Amino acid sequence: MQKDLHRRIIKKLFLGWLILSAVIGSLVAYGEFERIDAYVIGLAQTNSTQLIAAARRYFHAPTAENGRDLEMMAQSLARERHFVMVEIYNRKKEKVVEYALPQVQEIMAGLEEKRHDFLMGQCIEYMKILHADAIYLKLMMPIIDQEDQRIIGYFEGIYQVTGQEMEQVVWRVAWSIIQVVAAIFLAILILYPVITALNRDLIVLSDNLAKANIGMLKVLGSAIAKRDSDTNAHNYRVTIYAIRLAEAIGLSGKEMQALIKGAFLHDVGKIAISDAILLKPGKLTEEEFAVMQTHVGHGVDIIQSYQWLHDAVAVVENHHEKYDGNGYLAGRRGAAIPKSARIFAIADVFDALTSRRPYKEPFSYERSVSILQESSGSHFDPELVDAFLAIAPHLYAQLCGNEQEEELDTQLNQLVRRYFTV
Repeated sequence: MQKDLHRRIIKKLFLGWLILSAVIGSLVAYGEFERIDAYVIGLAQTNSTQLIAAARRYFHAPTAENGRDLEMMAQSLARERHFVMVEIYNRKKEKVVEYALPQVQEIMAGLEEKRHDFLMGQCIEYMKILHADAIYLKLMMPIIDQEDQRIIGYFEGIYQVTGQEMEQVVWRVAWSIIQVVAAIFLAILILYPVITALNRDLIVLSDNLAKANIGMLKVLGSAIAKRDSDTNAHNYRVTIYAIRLAEAIGLSGKEMQALIKGAFLHDVGKIAISDAILLKPGKLTEEEFAVMQTHVGHGVDIIQSYQWLHDAVAVVENHHEKYDGNGYLAGRRGAAIPKSARIFAIADVFDALTSRRPYKEPFSYERSVSILQESSGSHFDPELVDAFLAIAPHLYAQLCGNEQEEELDTQLNQLVRRYFTV
């Protein structure tokens, strides 16, 4: 079970790694893309430096020569510096120079244009455009006079991000994500031995607690057995029978734990029954039998206040119910009787039939099986009777008449550890 626990820890850590990697990786990617915008704007600004310088010269001295230089710089910028469109405006927001490559119309098709007088402000404005698997940056930037820091014009351009630049961008994002994922994975590798070490301590504590609880079950069961028959053998045998039948039908681990608890404590309510009735060698009168039936309710009252025993109530409360509804206390029938109680009823009766009691000698195997078969569908669940009869010969040979408490206790402990060991 410890291997299963380690597998669960690894699965949960792996799932946590995937989730954290996805969430933090997305946040990192978003932050990188935000920084990439600034990176691309920086590229566009760097590539347009000479044009901006020519624009400043023109606005300071708007001569024909400076105008021609500005136009030539605009054409050069578009042809050599990855700009597909270049426009220069004066401080009155009037266009001074314009140069565009033929593909500009396709790039701008379908885009909602913003008014230039709105975009022309104190700050850089930009928008990304995706066209034909290429990324373009439309940039609006104020031209600042270097002497008095006032706006003397505006530059507008559409910059095409090159394949090489895109590779750098993608690699930068990918590298950042790889670093995050690797860091999270490293943290999990460091945490794993810490978690398993803590878990080992928890396993030891849980195992000790389970052993203490099982010991408590045995003590309570023994107290009842000593009053009822001076021996624990019946409790041990009937619990082994019940576990074997439950295993034969594939009862789950949690259901098996509930069955085992209930099997140990099924008659705990007999503490409240007087010795005159409990130890009477002959047949009980109707009044005495009515008192004996109250042990079921007493048993429920005793164990239901303890959280760890809540699942044992199903057996304690229902082990005298019958499949046809003629049992006690509630008269439940069929599937309304918890499966653990239906299993235990067969085990309990079979051991009672094959054991010596104050009021009877043990019945033979054949007679005991015949009684089970006759009671199939009335007292017992027919499917469970069939399942029990398939394993009964081996169990009878192994357990019937065995009053060696130490030997039975060893067998029972081996079975119980399967379901209560962490």
